[in-house]
Amino acid sequence: WEISPQLRVDFFQFSYLDKILLQQSDYYKTELKLSPKFYTIYNAKPGLQIIAKIGRGFHSNDSRLLIQKFNIKMLPSATSMDLGLQTKIGNNILFHGGLWFLQLEDELVYVGDEAIVENSGKTKRRGIEAGFRFQASRFLYLDAESSYSNARSANAPENQNFIPLAAKWTHMGGITLKDFKQFSAGLRYRILTDRPANEDNSIIANGYQQFDATVNYQFKNVNIAFIAENIFNQKWNEAQFSTLSRLKDEPNAVEELHFTPGSPINFRIKLHIEF
Repeated sequence: WEISPQLRVDFFQFSYLDKILLQQSDYYKTELKLSPKFYTIYNAKPGLQIIAKIGRGFHSNDSRLLIQKFNIKMLPSATSMDLGLQTKIGNNILFHGGLWFLQLEDELVYVGDEAIVENSGKTKRRGIEAGFRFQASRFLYLDAESSYSNARSANAPENQNFIPLAAKWTHMGGITLKDFKQFSAGLRYRILTDRPANEDNSIIANGYQQFDATVNYQFKNVNIAFIAENIFNQKWNEAQFSTLSRLKDEPNAVEELHFTPGSPINFRIKLHIEF
């Protein structure tokens, strides 16, 4: 058994200076936060660990909220719990998996048009994750990880309680060649599935699949790398937000998806010299 109780203490000072009025005003506040934590590891047998964690932390807020409501909590609490295991399968596979839960006392949402942060109330997240690492040979390695998350607002009615842009399924992994003579290489992937862009899930933030590759050649103290990103030239959105906008020929503003296009296929060569 390995048992560790902990206590973290944080003291914050928040202040806000309005650079338009050029005055400090009364936007000033201090808060003290105590964060107890506890985790334990049970080594059930060689190659098998069971891990449990519970703790409280906080989400540091934006000082601009002092203008809107002085009595607002600047350090809303976060409570989390984890239960998982990691085990070795055979001589060359390491597997890990776990369940987790996270509750935020107050979810903070950035509003880009107004350049402010809003408080949206209590939220809950729970999920499961698993992954493995596999050494196929002396030079070849494979790894993969996946996670599922269910994120909801605690106070909103059903079907109106989605948390915008909270990922549901995520996947990542790849295959790596290490120190094969003077070469190393890797093929990596990451997948993010569709997710709600607003509270009622009527606007969808599109998911994507990305594949990147690298090849390295080491000669004495010189390393040359060839990097290819988005090798299948997938169209994807990097940043996505549900935002009100109005074109010049539209009578009223429309809430719809606004996005920054992700990078298309691109190639780079990197030269690294050690002295």
